[in-house]
Amino acid sequence: MAVQVTFYKYYGENNRIDKSSLLASPMETILGTAREPLDQVLPEIEFRMNLLLTDYNYAKIVFDENRPAESTRWYYVEECTMVNNNLTLVRFRSDPLYTFKDSILQINAVAIRAEKQTEQSPFIYDEKVVFSTRKTVQVFPIHTMGRGFNQNIILVVAG
Repeated sequence: MAVQVTFYKYYGENNRIDKSSLLASPMETILGTAREPLDQVLPEIEFRMNLLLTDYNYAKIVFDENRPAESTRWYYVEECTMVNNNLTLVRFRSDPLYTFKDSILQINAVAIRAEKQTEQSPFIYDEKVVFSTRKTVQVFPIHTMGRGFNQNIILVVAG
């Protein structure tokens, strides 16, 4: 499967949701071939060129150019291997925080005061600032991208 990849240099921490202000030096978009079966969490992409990625650690991958809004994902560059003079294999690791940042930022978080000693978190010392915990689960469908791939990503936010 042909994919479009744009490499970036990212200067921030991995647990940051909005990385846009810390992305620099985008390389021009290049075409690659995703290895089958496609794994959108840990994809491997081949490039028919001698590709040096020493200055790049982050990437935007568009899996379907006809549906870029639904098929664009963000990734960390995990490993770059020169197979031969004209073939480079790059392994990526998914960044769901930036990929789904718009949906994540729309989730409402609520902190409430606990009324009973039994509801206190053992990690909070101040007896006047006591929070109970609540889990929010949201499921994001992943569109089928290749043979046998039809899954969901589940994000659990506890706070």
